[in-house]
Amino acid sequence: MSSKPLIFLACYPRSGSTILGELLSEPPKCWVFNETHIGIGGVGWSPTPGDRSYWSDKGKNLPHFHTRNYKSSYDTLMKAKKLIGVEQLGIKEIRSTGWEKVVQCEPNTKFIINSRDPRDIYISYYQLAKGKKLLKEQGIGHLCGIMKLEFKQQKAIMETQKYMVNTYEELTTNPEQIKKIRTFLENEVEEQGSVGEFLKGQQDRKQEHVKNGFELRKNEVTWKNFLDEPKVAEHVKIVERELAEMMEFFGYK
Repeated sequence: MSSKPLIFLACYPRSGSTILGELLSEPPKCWVFNETHIGIGGVGWSPTPGDRSYWSDKGKNLPHFHTRNYKSSYDTLMKAKKLIGVEQLGIKEIRSTGWEKVVQCEPNTKFIINSRDPRDIYISYYQLAKGKKLLKEQGIGHLCGIMKLEFKQQKAIMETQKYMVNTYEELTTNPEQIKKIRTFLENEVEEQGSVGEFLKGQQDRKQEHVKNGFELRKNEVTWKNFLDEPKVAEHVKIVERELAEMMEFFGYK
């Protein structure tokens, strides 16, 4: 086991998880890998374009693997840590199924339970879909299902593990929040970390950060700004109904 805890970011999609991982990443102090799936047998880990691009520019070719053995997956992840030469390693998952297997391999794991108003998560998807096709009812149901499953995993984590709750709203409005997160995780990264680095290898996502000047900013576009657009008010009501427990837990009204 490493002296510093393994970081596990248990997140919802479109909840600011990528920029949180970037804020905690700054070699040689720490690096947070994106969506490793190491707890899900049969999926394996292929480095994301952002991770791969960052390290290939530095002459490091990250290992790929596909295995049904999570211990082998974890060992490969540790080889990646040694290859890139960082003191602390993290993983960011938007589907945390299999987190127990990660803890079996690394008992010294600390979790960030990351959230965002699910109505704004929906609006984020809505904005991505505009110009192509609007999210339909079945799409809303699928999105709510993903978030329900992740909330179930988060609740299980909070019952037995060392964790801290973070919300996108707190992270983007309270300058002290990232300091609290770093203290809890024993993370020594300072200032902006590696904000923008994950997405440089993904042209479609890169524009999100270019637009924001590669820095953490409060999202001033919320679900309330879209209620006059077709279907949005109806879909927001579906989100509120289906995710009422999650919204109450995180204090979204």
